[in-house]
Amino acid sequence: LNMSTFRAPVGGVLLEFFPIAGTQVTIGQKIATIASETQFEFSGPVSEADIFKLNTGLEVDMEIDSIQEHRFDGRLIYLGHVPLNHDGVVTYKSTISIDTDGKHNLRSGLSATADVYLNRLPEQIAIPMDSVKSKEGKNYVRLQNKGTIVEREVTLGDNDEFWVSITSGLSENDSIVIKSSSTSTKEFEIDWEE
Repeated sequence: LNMSTFRAPVGGVLLEFFPIAGTQVTIGQKIATIASETQFEFSGPVSEADIFKLNTGLEVDMEIDSIQEHRFDGRLIYLGHVPLNHDGVVTYKSTISIDTDGKHNLRSGLSATADVYLNRLPEQIAIPMDSVKSKEGKNYVRLQNKGTIVEREVTLGDNDEFWVSITSGLSENDSIVIKSSSTSTKEFEIDWEE
């Protein structure tokens, strides 16, 4: 009788059960799919342009399309080695594992968008790279100071090709001046003249 009882190795929700009553089951045969209620995995493509920037273990911030009011923390746990080619676009499979508290009643097949953190830079100011000017081997930004524009030397940290971290030379309340043909925002003061 012990040999005819199926026991799940983990707790969760039974999604599929394959054997039909009266059929024989062999050792190693897949008989069921069980989903965890607290740990989920999401799979998706990574472009060939991005694959070499990533490593397993990186932190991930994920937004599930149907639960936009909550973001989930996770980790990149798998990066494929076999290229997938769809209409000439090469991608690689990736898998992200997220932990939940079970309150959001997640289901298999949900769509999500993930931000993978290549590097965390706590307590650093980030500004657009276009706002940094270089002269004689030194980096400067233009600041608005009591109605006038002044240059201040800064030390640059890491960048993501748009934002650059400033490790010294700026404080949180400084207003940088950026030359742009776009519109002004609350965060940035725009200098329309050179």
